[in-house]
Amino acid sequence: MKKISFCINTSRNEREYLLLLLNSLKENTQIENHEVLVFIDSDNQNTYETLIEYKKSIPDLKVCRNTKCPLGHQRNSAILFNEAKNDIICYLQSDMVVGLEFDKHIIENLTDENTVLSCARIEPPIHPESPEKITKDFGLEPDEFKYDEFKSYVKELQSENRPNIGGHFAPFAVYKKTWFDKLGSFDTQFRCSREDSDTIIRMHLLGLNLIQSWNACVYHFTCVSSRGTGWYKNDEEAQYKNALQEKADEQELKRFYRKWGYFGHMPKPVYDISFYI
Repeated sequence: MKKISFCINTSRNEREYLLLLLNSLKENTQIENHEVLVFIDSDNQNTYETLIEYKKSIPDLKVCRNTKCPLGHQRNSAILFNEAKNDIICYLQSDMVVGLEFDKHIIENLTDENTVLSCARIEPPIHPESPEKITKDFGLEPDEFKYDEFKSYVKELQSENRPNIGGHFAPFAVYKKTWFDKLGSFDTQFRCSREDSDTIIRMHLLGLNLIQSWNACVYHFTCVSSRGTGWYKNDEEAQYKNALQEKADEQELKRFYRKWGYFGHMPKPVYDISFYI
């Protein structure tokens, strides 16, 4: 089996999500063949100390801790990917749980350096349904996650052997060389959103093959990294978090329009309106 570097960024209040993800990697991959890299951007739960102890159960776990101002995943993902020792990198968010034989299905579908593979998301019914994901509720938080039911459902899904579809979303796997030498990583002017949409346009312009596998799948609790825990609740704290996120999205959308002249996921001709005096 080819070796994969699983790269995970995490932050405040995410320790239990992260531990659930790591346990799923241990159970659903040949973890002894791979490495796991975790970037702790900020920590209020002794996540670093917990992971140092956790290293006993994952042979090749590397932990990076940021003790200063949070960088954001647009920047710390570049640090993670750069430190990866394997040719294939897989980007995971800490609020995800990987499905059965996750590594096997990544390697089967990531056929060459011109391919970027997205893994299918199974999500609770918080966001509207869309064709690139599956909406099914296995829990909204780690302590209520229905792990056995999730595993059974993944078996059923994989038995269908659905054909791959086009598209891109996290989590994704790509060759490290492709990410740095062709794509140049995320555009770090985007601090909290829209970097993925920007990346998709650049991938299309480079002629990369964007595919999604239904067999390589994850459960995604959704938006924990961007909006924090409990963002979906109907209370004052959640409403405040979501209001802040909406304001931040407005700023990111302005940056996107300044760069591309429109918002979308497919390349369009853009006029160069700059001039020199």
